[in-house]
Amino acid sequence: MHGAWNELQALFLIYCLFAYYVHCFAHRLQLTLVSAAKDVIVIWEFFSHLDNIVSIVTSSTKHIAELHDAQRNEIKNLLASEERDSGTGANQIANLQRAEVTHWSSHYESVKSLTSMYTVTCKVFEDLSDHSPNGRAKSEVRETYRNMESFEFVFILHLMHKIMRTNTLSNSSKKISGYFDCYYIFHYD
Repeated sequence: MHGAWNELQALFLIYCLFAYYVHCFAHRLQLTLVSAAKDVIVIWEFFSHLDNIVSIVTSSTKHIAELHDAQRNEIKNLLASEERDSGTGANQIANLQRAEVTHWSSHYESVKSLTSMYTVTCKVFEDLSDHSPNGRAKSEVRETYRNMESFEFVFILHLMHKIMRTNTLSNSSKKISGYFDCYYIFHYD
């Protein structure tokens, strides 16, 4: 079991010698979705570019601070122009989320975070492409930024956001896997 219940399997085996451990079906589904997505080249490239974007921005506390500053400025401008509502928890500063290989729901969180922070992330990349410390870093940032601005990337970003957001199975498995990481099947002779 996940988290605080991580020793539940051992307890079952102590009290029931005939218990069989079966890996969580929701987790199996997540692994299958990740594996299938990797077989589609365009989707694999998209997640590879997404990972590069998140890695570059989160690799340095200075980059994270620039992202937060850009978010503060955007929120301030949107509130001033009344394009955004104010309220409790409505205008929080966030970070880009890294996708984990084994958790399909984390891919959704990564897509969702970049979708909501796309403009400010672009501003950070514009600044990094001008002020990177050396030619190699500047080249990497510019290449990643070029991929990020491409029509194909933006289209797939919004497509994946819509698919993953509306996919009830993905949302259900995320909720279920938060509580149960495995099922036990009892076999009695």
